[in-house]
Amino acid sequence: MTTSGGDADAAYLIARFLRSTHESVTACVFGYCKSTGTLLALGCHEVAIGQRGELGPLDVQISEKDELARFGSGLETVTALNSLAETAFASFESYLVTTVQRSGGQISTKTAAELATNLTVGLVAPISGQIDPIRLGREQRAVEIASAYAERLKVPPLAIARLTTDYPDHGFVIDLTEAREFLNHARDLKPAEQTSRLR
Repeated sequence: MTTSGGDADAAYLIARFLRSTHESVTACVFGYCKSTGTLLALGCHEVAIGQRGELGPLDVQISEKDELARFGSGLETVTALNSLAETAFASFESYLVTTVQRSGGQISTKTAAELATNLTVGLVAPISGQIDPIRLGREQRAVEIASAYAERLKVPPLAIARLTTDYPDHGFVIDLTEAREFLNHARDLKPAEQTSRLR
């Protein structure tokens, strides 16, 4: 398999069909195999990953508003939101500590916290105001759908957790070495599988 992704419903149906009609199904990953491609691979009994093979996070692709044939990752807005939250907390902490220290004890912690809150909100509000809550909801739902399908395909919970939260981008490379950290059924391609690709 080599794919940038696609429809999670289709990947789930294909995986279920293959498992119900064959005793053993091996996904041979020769190149990039992202999002729903990863879901389909996870639904197989084995995942054989070649030297250039790579899985990706379970981040179902969502079509971009007002764009033809352009898709964004279901992780993009969540990653931006997490980064914004970290920035807001670091800014608040910095403003609070700096205000208390520079005042030499003349400004109370309560007053410093109020000042720090106002400064942080002033910094973060224009950025957070650009996040579309409807898109955020759609992206979260898409990731939840992929996660629910993975559960039904009996993917280990650790693998689902890692594939839905540990990787910040659709293109993130999960090679064989990394895949083996959470997928017991991941292995290297056998010589016969490598040569069968050339036929």
